[in-house]
Amino acid sequence: MVQYLIQAINYYGNENFDDKAKKILASNVDDEIINDALTQVKSVDKWIYELIKELKELKNTILL
Repeated sequence: MVQYLIQAINYYGNENFDDKAKKILASNVDDEIINDALTQVKSVDKWIYELIKELKELKNTILL
């Protein structure tokens, strides 16, 4: 599932992720997938890794 997340992020493109898109993605991706992605994505572009970290933070604020 992590690969699909990374592919979707890459396909959508860095410049297309506004705050609304990030919130939608964060609310629709399981915590487990985000956590797995953070441990497995060491070799992806930096912007993808940073976006996944941001999704984790958003996910935590959505749940609070």
